Amino acid sequence: MASKEKVIENLTYFQDELESIDNKSDLMDLEEKFTFSEDILKEYVKDHLKSEGDRAVEYRAAQSIIGYNKLLFIRLLLKKKKFKKAKEILESFDKSINHITYFQSYLAYIFYKNKVSDNLIDKFEATFDKVIKSSVWNLEYFINISYFEEIENLDNEDDKFLLLIFSFLVLRFLYLLNVEFDDEIERKVAHFTDVNVARLLVNGKTQIRLSSTEFMNDPKEGELFFDIFGLKKFRDELNYEQSFLACFTFNHNSLNQFRLYGKLEEKECTGLSLVVNKNFFSKMTNRYDDQKSKGLPLFRCVYIDPISKHIELAKRNKFSFYQEFSSGEKAKSQQEIEDMWISYNEKITKTEKVLSKILMDMEVIVSELDLEKIKLLKHINHLIQPIRFLFKHFAFQEEQECRILEICSLSDTKVEADFESAKTYINYPLKIEDYLTNVYIGKALEKKSVCLTKEILSLQLKGNPKVKLTDNPFRLKE
Repeated sequence: MASKEKVIENLTYFQDELESIDNKSDLMDLEEKFTFSEDILKEYVKDHLKSEGDRAVEYRAAQSIIGYNKLLFIRLLLKKKKFKKAKEILESFDKSINHITYFQSYLAYIFYKNKVSDNLIDKFEATFDKVIKSSVWNLEYFINISYFEEIENLDNEDDKFLLLIFSFLVLRFLYLLNVEFDDEIERKVAHFTDVNVARLLVNGKTQIRLSSTEFMNDPKEGELFFDIFGLKKFRDELNYEQSFLACFTFNHNSLNQFRLYGKLEEKECTGLSLVVNKNFFSKMTNRYDDQKSKGLPLFRCVYIDPISKHIELAKRNKFSFYQEFSSGEKAKSQQEIEDMWISYNEKITKTEKVLSKILMDMEVIVSELDLEKIKLLKHINHLIQPIRFLFKHFAFQEEQECRILEICSLSDTKVEADFESAKTYINYPLKIEDYLTNVYIGKALEKKSVCLTKEILSLQLKGNPKVKLTDNPFRLKE
């Protein structure tokens, strides 16, 4: 009997094989390596794992990898114009487990069957490669699989094709907006909240909440995408689907953030900035073991001017570079800091240009669809749900905001409701005290700053966070 390691080895082998493939490759040999027995896998799981729960998790993990490799194999067959064989593999998918990989495979299939130009196929392949290397599993947090099933059942092949391309661009958008973090520049982000909530969070007595989006401070929140493309909103009253999000920022010690957020009794600078490291969020990756993380990926916001459609992404500002690297253990020369900033900014600018092109492609698709048809309007409304709350008006650009988000039905048991405050929310599963690196105390709390520092230090938190009263200039009002 094949060992589990052998099964996984056979599954992951195909990824590397595809990277080096050429037109002379022997398809028969590749198919033999690709074709493995799911019965062997079931037998292994049944014989070696006593717990029914463990068996279910292990089998689902392997099935996910199987789905991913089927996607890769279909892609190879399509490139070689082996449409009949590609369709056979496509029809062998278990859609109950491999939702995203199936529909991405289906998209590739109809893309090639449409006989588009070689130039467009090359462009599609380059983008497709990047999307499928991001997490096809984590994306299920943001894409309701029933949307794809409804699209697949459309009668009009052109509408079906355009909608699936649009969904593909949404996935690409998420992939590009994901904050990947590094060990030097983007290492951590901050969550601003009032002092009472901050104390509960740090003491582990409550968790960060992903709040529903109906009462945001920006009146255009979630509306900009509709305005930009001239889209009508479609409200499905019986769907009960809602977006929930929590906000973070690259500006850890910002006077503007202290004045706007975390205010207690509407008094400015009465909050705390709780800075967390990258481990507070999950990764967008195609390794199944990372899927077991209970966190969510973090996405940077897109700031857009609705008139010119000029966009900028949330990022660290230049001042923070000089503030961090001009003194202390990390001290660098003025020129070194300037060079770091230029390199970082160029990387962000490059991503902005790609996103602008994606928006133009989306606009073309929207213009090609007859959105007077309620069914098509409904599909577009559903498909933009994962990204509509990542757009913010350019007037808010100074906030440099990032967000975690989840989309689910109000009927889901994870959604909680507070009738007194008229709020619905989801508790983020990870407790913030395990991931804190810094705590900045608002200036209006200066008289209580020593007590707050003592309270936090006495907890002996895992990350041993540095606690500091903000040095931002602010005139306290009695």
